[in-house]
Amino acid sequence: MMHINFILLFTILTSGIYYSDFTFEKPSRYVDRIFIHCSDSDWKHHDDISVIRKWHVEENGWGDVGYHYFIKRNGTIQKGRDLEITPSSQKGHNNKTISICLHGRERFTKRQFESLKKLCLEINTLYKGRVTFHGHREVTDEKTCPNFDYVKVLNLDKHGRMKGI
Repeated sequence: MMHINFILLFTILTSGIYYSDFTFEKPSRYVDRIFIHCSDSDWKHHDDISVIRKWHVEENGWGDVGYHYFIKRNGTIQKGRDLEITPSSQKGHNNKTISICLHGRERFTKRQFESLKKLCLEINTLYKGRVTFHGHREVTDEKTCPNFDYVKVLNLDKHGRMKGI
């Protein structure tokens, strides 16, 4: 029993610091796809959902930030748009989706990928494997987003389903 508690404590201390006590809560609206994005900026001062919200609200005139989640370089997951509201992040392909953005353009961290995996695994579990995961670039010729190999990071099959992490 003591050995199991040590393992649990070690896991919390080593991975929970940046993932914190974040828990995904399934929205009541129907969701069948998850889209992965990047912020297209490696600037340190852009590493916060408030910056993205400002871009989307003040520069685009939207009511809120377009993404549901933002993953900072240190792995912290920040909440964006309410999950009950359709995202505004992949033009023409927003319905029935959840949108996750990682800070970065060319440089991403191990902690970001670990948090992305944990978040996507939670989503996949709550949806009983009935959702698929996609990069923004899959639905537009104008973007390379998310600019990393999300298929490898999330261990996806050719249909975008998680094979397990």
